Amino acid sequence: MAIKKYTLMLFLAIVFSAETPVQAESARSMSMTADPVDILIGIGAAKYSVAVHKKVCITVPFSFQYFAFYTANYSIKAGIGASFALSSKVFTDGWFIEPSLKIGYGEVVGEWHRENSPKRERAFLLNPKLSAGYNWYWDSGFTLSLGAGAVYQYETADIGSPYSLVFFPILPAVDFSLGYSW
Repeated sequence: MAIKKYTLMLFLAIVFSAETPVQAESARSMSMTADPVDILIGIGAAKYSVAVHKKVCITVPFSFQYFAFYTANYSIKAGIGASFALSSKVFTDGWFIEPSLKIGYGEVVGEWHRENSPKRERAFLLNPKLSAGYNWYWDSGFTLSLGAGAVYQYETADIGSPYSLVFFPILPAVDFSLGYSW
């Protein structure tokens, strides 16, 4: 466990100490990013972004998650958002604010309260999110983004029921993504 901790600390020290020159004009118009921490815990989350203005890009987030401990829990979501560059142009180093909305489908399957037959709950999911953070862009195209915000989780199943996919409707959102821009 200590090796993982020190490896992560070394990686973060290298990333944050590397020079990332702020580009005056970016020839980039698109990027694709993914959250490596989410991937480690079973959530495939990625985001495609395309510039539509010098300070605005449209984002298309999508995700898939699957957990199977005592129950099988999965969901598929896709959405749309907009990222607004606050201190620079899009696809250059700088601060951003990003509202987004994901919709999707989820399902929980499992046995509850020692009943004989498995129970199944299906739900429509709606996740509006607001986050803010900082983007770094290297000349090679490598992209790093750190941000935080809040996400509201709505589903058609009863929140808090044993079949629910959502136990707390409003959650903090931490964004850490790596990717490539071109």
